[in-house]
Amino acid sequence: IFNMEKKNTIKIFQKLQSGAFICSDSSDRENGKLYQIIKAEFDAYKEFFGNCGYILESGIGFYYLSKEESNMDVQRKLEQFLKIFLRGYDLLLLIDSSFTVGTRFSTSDITSAINNRSTLKQMLQEIYPNSGLSYDAMTEKFLKELASKGFLELVSEVDNSWRVLSSFRYVEDLIGMIKFKE
Repeated sequence: IFNMEKKNTIKIFQKLQSGAFICSDSSDRENGKLYQIIKAEFDAYKEFFGNCGYILESGIGFYYLSKEESNMDVQRKLEQFLKIFLRGYDLLLLIDSSFTVGTRFSTSDITSAINNRSTLKQMLQEIYPNSGLSYDAMTEKFLKELASKGFLELVSEVDNSWRVLSSFRYVEDLIGMIKFKE
């Protein structure tokens, strides 16, 4: 179909179908390459994924897949989103009110802030109730969840530094819609 390579189409589908984002600002070469491939053949990929029952969506600097789902599935996903991302977003903004795309931070920055403020500890416990994990372990789990969805990228394993990717705008936009309707 069009100029799409089978190998790249499989990689793109596997990444997007898992719920992750493909971002333009990722330092991961493979991710950047896939972003450029989609950008060059967006209409072809949109049509291809449409024929597979998915909708290829784009935002400023990112792509993701969506699909028609039952009300029960949508409700379950919304509850998960609210639990992790809405509370987590608020937590991150309480730590640093300028937290947005491009922000760089370390795991120790986050854990230090959480360990020094009871409000932040409580918010983290609401995200992971009855987990039995330490605050440091909950923080690590939270950051890895954000990274697994393509919102954050681990920049350095040496100092555990992270960078917020362009796909984080998706979270900001959704939360803006939710808060606007309240």
